[in-house]
Amino acid sequence: MMFVKRSILRSLVSARFMAIKALATPNPLCMKFVSDNPSIFLTAPGIKEYRSPAEATRSPLARALFAVEGVTKLMHGADFVTVTKKEMVDWAVRFPSLSPRLRRH
Repeated sequence: MMFVKRSILRSLVSARFMAIKALATPNPLCMKFVSDNPSIFLTAPGIKEYRSPAEATRSPLARALFAVEGVTKLMHGADFVTVTKKEMVDWAVRFPSLSPRLRRH
């Protein structure tokens, strides 16, 4: 019984402190996000693309990311999320809003 409680606590702590890395892509409007715990992005097999919030109704992660102002498109795989933003939006301004949303899902 105590072992189960410790493992749950360890999972919660590691999820809270996991690193999210932002990687530049050839397209300056896109940023690829990976984690040291890629299972946080895992939903269903394959790659999903969301071109609008309306397409993201079944994905809590996609809905949370589309709630960030300036996000226009998402590509989501088992070990990554690529976010496309509006041209006028600065990554330095948006990344602080994206990072906690990626950790929660």
